[in-house]
Amino acid sequence: MNVRNSREQRDGGSRRAFLLLAVGGPVAALLGACGTSAQAASRATPAPPGQSNLVIIGDSLSTGFGTSPEQAWPTLLTQRLATAKHGMVLVNGAQNGSGYITTGSDGDTFGTEVQRYVNAWTRTVLFFGSDNDLGQDPGQLKQAALAALQDVRLRAPHARRIVVGPPAYSADPDQDLLAIRDALKAAAAASSAEFVDPIALDWMATQADALLGPDGEHPSPAGHVHLADLMGTVLGLPAAGASTTPAAPSPTAT
Repeated sequence: MNVRNSREQRDGGSRRAFLLLAVGGPVAALLGACGTSAQAASRATPAPPGQSNLVIIGDSLSTGFGTSPEQAWPTLLTQRLATAKHGMVLVNGAQNGSGYITTGSDGDTFGTEVQRYVNAWTRTVLFFGSDNDLGQDPGQLKQAALAALQDVRLRAPHARRIVVGPPAYSADPDQDLLAIRDALKAAAAASSAEFVDPIALDWMATQADALLGPDGEHPSPAGHVHLADLMGTVLGLPAAGASTTPAAPSPTAT
């Protein structure tokens, strides 16, 4: 039985958060170096005043943990934005281990990531995740997500807000993961934000063996390419290698 996203993770929070703290030996040294580099990259200065920016709010699925920041999907998306000449600056605020309630490696939640990186020049904010909130009360999770979304509205009143829920890595995801998905969907609806459901859309589960790295929790390089393609579609960007004619709005956002 495939136990990814299962309650093998119960009572200890997300296995991904656990991996950030408990992996030992040479693997820890390697992943730790990747995590440190990713955090440095995620602390990049927001776009200067007058330049619109796209802010990514997320966890280690968006930092390149287990691979490198250079291979992470936000970096790949940055390259696509440059090719398409959108004039938009991507700011990756993701932090390893974070969630809407759960604090990350530098003490941030998705809400404090918003406080750090969203400003009046932000034009799009994309939240991604997080199963780091496994075990949290769904009602409190909804309120935390709603607070983060409302804060975006205050800081960037005209910004597009997109909530991408956590992906599942098996065809039979645990009920607690589905509870996270449902709480985030409800928060997005209450805040009139867009919601994208990677579980229902099978972003990862069917191809998990090919898209996940050795730890079974973080994307492989191929997984990051896959996520960059999917996020590009959500954002309405041209497909990789396509013409720069603006794409139609994504059919995946609900």
